[in-house]
This record gives sequence, C-alpha cells and structure tokens, in this order.
Amino acid sequence: MSDINWNGIKDFLLSKTGVCYYNSSRTQLITKCFNCERLYSKNKGHLYLKLDDKFPVFHCFKCETSGTVKTLISEYNGSPIEFVPVDLKLKSPSRRKFSTRKKVHVITPELDNDKYRLKYDYIKNRLNVDLNTQPIPRIVFSIKEFIEKNNIELTDWCVNDLDKYEDKFIGFITNNNNKIILRNCDSNDEFRYVKLSITQNPDYYGIINNVHDDVNSVVMCEGVFDVLLSSTHEDVSFKLKNKNICGWAAVLGNNYANAVDMVLNDCGLPRANIIILSDSNIRESRYGFLKRNPRVASIEVYWNRFGSDFGENPISLIKSNRLRRRRL
Repeated sequence: MSDINWNGIKDFLLSKTGVCYYNSSRTQLITKCFNCERLYSKNKGHLYLKLDDKFPVFHCFKCETSGTVKTLISEYNGSPIEFVPVDLKLKSPSRRKFSTRKKVHVITPELDNDKYRLKYDYIKNRLNVDLNTQPIPRIVFSIKEFIEKNNIELTDWCVNDLDKYEDKFIGFITNNNNKIILRNCDSNDEFRYVKLSITQNPDYYGIINNVHDDVNSVVMCEGVFDVLLSSTHEDVSFKLKNKNICGWAAVLGNNYANAVDMVLNDCGLPRANIIILSDSNIRESRYGFLKRNPRVASIEVYWNRFGSDFGENPISLIKSNRLRRRRL
C-alpha cells in the first residue's frame, strides 16, 4: 500500500488548478504549473508528478520548474502532512548548474539512415520540406549523441526517458545554445515535448534575417513550429510583406519582455516594432505591458483563423482590433 495519498493529491490539485489527471499508465499525475500556468486557460497542463513513494518529484516541461511533491502542495497553500507521512524522507531532484556555453557540438542528421526515418518523415509531413535541400536551423536527430558530445548532465527525471527521446524525439537547439527543445514525433503519445537545459540562461529559438536601415519588425511566437511554419507560409509573408521583418522568434514559455530584449540584442536593434502571433486563448490585453518597454516602438497581435496557434496548417492571419478580432 502506498505511503502517499495520491488520490488525495489528485483531488487537491484538481481543485486548485482545474486540471489534474493520471497518465495512461497511471505512473504520473499531469496538472498545471504553479510557476508558468496560473493564467493558462487550456484544459491541460505541462507539469508532471511522478507517482513514486521514494522519489515523488515533479517537473514542468514548459518552464523547467522542478521539486518534490511537498513543494508542489505548498505552492498551492496546501498542507503536505495531509497527504505525505511526516517521517517519509523525500529525495530531491538533482541538477547541476552550468556556466554559459558559447559553442555546442552539433551532429548533422543522417537523413538516409532508416533509424531516423520516423523523424525525417515527421518533419517532411509537418513542414512540407525536404531536409536534403532545405535544412532546418539547429536540428538534432540523435538526442543521445548530442547529450554525450556536449557533456550535458540531465535531471534524474530525464535520464529514465533518454531511450524514448532517442527513438521518438527531434531536437532543436536554441539560438544562444542554452537549451535544446525536444518534440515528440509520435502523434499518439500524450507526452509532446521536453525542454532540456545546456546552461541555466534563458533563450529562444528563432531565425534572424538582415537588418534594414529603416524601422524594423520582429515576429514573436510561442513555439518552434510556430516559427518554422509561419516564417515560410505564403499567407503570412503576403500580409506582413511591408513590415521589414528581421527576425522570427519562439519565446518557449519565457517572459515576453525578456524574450523581446534577447531577440533585439541578437538582431542588433535598439528599437523595433513587435508583431505577436498569439495562441488563440491569449487576449491582446495580456501583451499590453510590452508598451512600457522603451525598445518597443509598436505592437501588433495576430491569431490564426484555424486552430489554436501557428504551429500547424492551415494558417490564415486575423489581426487584433481593441480585443476584437477581424479579418484583414
């Protein structure tokens, strides 16, 4: 019999977040993260809690917050002793801090290797590109080799899933080599993506273009595929063709204000217009704080007419208009 009252914890987290459920194998509880998803309105979460009496740790695969089940309960103003025996010693997740790493060893994907056929076909179908003629920036197929070559120390959580990452996940290295974003190629798997740290510094995934002499614009999205699809999509290119866009960037769960500063620094811009390709559940008013940033000349917000974001086709831009959406 379990020492920890997992059903009680499930009910407690459900009452606090509105989302908490067992995964299909009943080895984890999935809920919203107290750090990055308190205002997240979708009926799902990115924080995973292991149902392990000796190692009951959680990890958010959106913002990388981690800790023990006691910390999780306390963050929602609960009393851990109601669910966890007082004398139960919990093992905290181990993690090493890294100094900034200027370079990483990137392994070129072996496109003709049948071992990576699932990954190659996934990218080809998702983005409609042939990687032999149109390479994707900073893409990684062999997750194990990348981790070994760059001496990346994983959390205890991720070590157990390394074989799964190698078999099913594609990696994308962020622009300043601080993170690698892993995306699951198996659409039937409920575990969609993972963010692994190379260093502890925040980062983004983006495409930086040439900077023009006049006022420039930077496009900000949520995820890697939002950048890869929208930056090449004809509908998006046509409607933003007069914006002098010099960069596309995925904030990857980071604070938008910090992400804007990072991208403008890498573009060499003291100031820029910010174009946001927003998830459908985020209102325009949520981005209003960016107006206080002296480096932001103006803000435009768009949604995709179809679906929740810009990470999948079809894409059709809808521009914001005082919290109302109208077709351009």
